[in-house]
Amino acid sequence: MSASTMWPTVFSVLVAFAAPFSSALFPYYGSAYGRNDHESMSSALTRASKYSALIFSPPILGLFATSRPVITLFAGQQYEGGYTVLSILYLFALVYSVSPAFSNLLLIYGKTGTILLLSFLPVAVSLLTLPLLRFLGLNGLALMKGFSLLISFILSIHVLSKVVKIRLDSLALLKVFSSSTIIALVVLSVEQLYYSKFLLPFYVVLGGVIYALFLEFLRVLGDEDFAFLQQIFGDKIGLVIGKVLYC
Repeated sequence: MSASTMWPTVFSVLVAFAAPFSSALFPYYGSAYGRNDHESMSSALTRASKYSALIFSPPILGLFATSRPVITLFAGQQYEGGYTVLSILYLFALVYSVSPAFSNLLLIYGKTGTILLLSFLPVAVSLLTLPLLRFLGLNGLALMKGFSLLISFILSIHVLSKVVKIRLDSLALLKVFSSSTIIALVVLSVEQLYYSKFLLPFYVVLGGVIYALFLEFLRVLGDEDFAFLQQIFGDKIGLVIGKVLYC
């Protein structure tokens, strides 16, 4: 696998992991919309975005921190210089840490025109940012992909804010992203001290342990969150997810 074929896999893997989360929320959102209960929809978005960030931001920033050993181990030593491409993609992939909570809402609210526009947006963004490809090469291509993803998400949120009140738990999200950022910084520091592509499992375990300790200290979830998770994912799966996130 070369660097040029590896970078599209970054997003396909993230989408694959985010899809079950989005699918689990769809019936709840659909039920709230059918009852014309926009307050429940807004409340669900607040909680779902927090859970989504808890689940996806640590691995995304963890992958950002380990992009060099990842590309070297899986693509080959000759592609080590391409780790900056993965780093750029992983930074923009932070959108996926909250976007699963908003998936399918455009469809539920009948915003088919916006969905169509978003399908053409990558082409427009690519044309506007084409000079980046000339001057930055594959890094420019990564930036093009990243800008397209970010702009699409911002446009989706803007449209949705017209039909449902979007309230994010700013404090909880700040705790989650701060913890995830510290993970990335610690792992990067360890890599600077002693780097080896074969130490990738150690870097992953180190990041996971640090994040678990932070979750234990910050206590982002409460009892009401457990009830909501069980309502969305079912009693058994919701309880397992809650316990994992709550450590």
